[in-house]
Amino acid sequence: MITWRTSDEELEDIYYMSIRLAAEKRAVELGYHVINFSQNEQHQIQAVDGILAIGKFTQEKIDELNTTAPNLCVVGSNFPFHDYDCVNTDFGQATEVALTHLLDLGHKKIAYIGAEESANLYGYRTYKTPTTNTYIDMMKHHQLFDEKYFFVKENSSLDVKTSESLTEKALVQWQDDLPTAILAANDAFAIGIIHTLNAHQIQVPKQISVMGINDLSISRYITPPLSTVRAYTEEMGETGINLLHERIHSPGIAKRILLDTELIVRGSTTPPNKKNS
Repeated sequence: MITWRTSDEELEDIYYMSIRLAAEKRAVELGYHVINFSQNEQHQIQAVDGILAIGKFTQEKIDELNTTAPNLCVVGSNFPFHDYDCVNTDFGQATEVALTHLLDLGHKKIAYIGAEESANLYGYRTYKTPTTNTYIDMMKHHQLFDEKYFFVKENSSLDVKTSESLTEKALVQWQDDLPTAILAANDAFAIGIIHTLNAHQIQVPKQISVMGINDLSISRYITPPLSTVRAYTEEMGETGINLLHERIHSPGIAKRILLDTELIVRGSTTPPNKKNS
């Protein structure tokens, strides 16, 4: 099992850790001995039946891994790898679910704060992630897209520290014209946004609603509890191992699986304050 994040980076955003732990459990249930590597330790991989690659690897890296082991499955990448089994959450759908929730509450000034983690996955696209693209498309469809409410940092991590820094920049630009809601690229970003808004005495959700994506285990315990869209990370890990097991024993055409999502409404979203809207 190879991950694109180090153990320290996993602790910053436990999304990939939860995928890995579920995958390890399922692999052991199927009788496999699991060895974990980070992508920097790839050269140490020898004599394995298969590789589960967790994270956002490049096509070149996946092809390189495939020379190490003939059976390979990629979990948690938005890139549609050709000839390889892939498992991911449908983050385009997750974004639609999140925005629909905010629109149904009556929000029109909905900001987006996110990051593009890899510049080399989709070299021909301005924005690579389904979350970013779906926000732009859906807001334009509703004639609500406003460039000043769109903040995306290129070649950056989707972690709390990056989110706090980006939110500070957004607040400087917005000044007295705040959005009524913010959609974050993931829960870690949403937590950073809430921290920063609190530091500026901006009340969530009274003044600004905040919406996440992923439903990390900690999201229900922050103040206020985070409304989000659940990505089934355990099922992602289990499904990846199941596909890899199938490929080891009866190889066939590569399969690409997108898992469904679920709206989780908690305390960080509410109808917009009439004074702000």
